[in-house]
Amino acid sequence: MKSSSPILVALLLSTYQSFSQGRIIFDNQVAASLNAPIFGPEVESPMSDWANAKFGNTATGSPAGTQIYNGSLLTGLTVSFWAAAGTGITDAHLLTQGNLTSTLVLGYFSGANVTFPGLPASGQATVQVRVNYNPEVNPWDFGEGYVAVSPLFVANLSSIGTLASELRSFNAGWRDGSTLTPFPAPEPASIGMVGLAVGMMLLKRK
Repeated sequence: MKSSSPILVALLLSTYQSFSQGRIIFDNQVAASLNAPIFGPEVESPMSDWANAKFGNTATGSPAGTQIYNGSLLTGLTVSFWAAAGTGITDAHLLTQGNLTSTLVLGYFSGANVTFPGLPASGQATVQVRVNYNPEVNPWDFGEGYVAVSPLFVANLSSIGTLASELRSFNAGWRDGSTLTPFPAPEPASIGMVGLAVGMMLLKRK
């Protein structure tokens, strides 16, 4: 029996690679290795901080972190998953949505092995988890139809799916409209300084 032609093998391999797509497994509760629930806005904080965007695991998360959230766990909202090939991407508008979504139940969503058309079957990708706005479930819409978005982070691509192990907790809050990435609300002292400066300018004009 003759062995397969090297040309035929190369052709089959190239065909497989052209049809294979990058997959990433998203899950925010994986036994003891990953525990990263998603929280609502800081409604129990001072009024100036109620939409402060936070990210990072709490002391009871896994891996354990130092972040403290005052909002309740989000529930009943759709979670979508986004990615773009490569690292170093800072604008989330460049990401493409995957083929699956999930639903939050008390801060957690079921694992989803998400396919991203156009992404290679190997390598790394910049990814983001977004919580979609639903007026029937919650009153907060922080722009572009999302209640909360995670920071951009890097995950490994695979033709069978690799866990996005760098996912961490985040909450609903302000974001940069130009990049669709979260940012903390200004400190109360900073807000006061801005108000003082504006007041002084108005007095000078009189």
